[in-house]
Amino acid sequence: MILSPAASETKQQIDVTAEDQQMINRFARLNLKSDELQNKYGELKRQEENLEEAENELMLQDDFGDDEDFGDDTNSGTKQDQQSIKPSSNIQFVVGTSFMAVSKTECERLIDQRKAEIKKKMKDLDDQLAPMKEEMNSIKSKLYAKFGSNINLDSEDS
Repeated sequence: MILSPAASETKQQIDVTAEDQQMINRFARLNLKSDELQNKYGELKRQEENLEEAENELMLQDDFGDDEDFGDDTNSGTKQDQQSIKPSSNIQFVVGTSFMAVSKTECERLIDQRKAEIKKKMKDLDDQLAPMKEEMNSIKSKLYAKFGSNINLDSEDS
């Protein structure tokens, strides 16, 4: 017996109970929150990569003035004054929406501090996402078991 294409594409009519609808709604809310947290995670990952790139650039930067003589005039100022005008002590570091001049050592410390903060935030997001993913998978398996191909809970981008 040969089935016509129309017969093979017909879907079985299944009643949706209030409990099913609540599971579908719960899955939708979890999916939306999960996408939001994953976007935050992606932004934190980009910030971490930018900090690593800045750290690498800082390592490559020549430490200007370490062995240089700041001129022949010995009365031009103290050694502290001369060190304060070294180009390496004028690294611009972002603080909020402003920049501040910091030394290379201070900049390295600030980068390490920011990287640690970002890693903590990323871990917190991972801790929030894990139970959400578990619940979503549980709901998805229950709904697919009941509705089969009549329901689509997969993301469009996956």
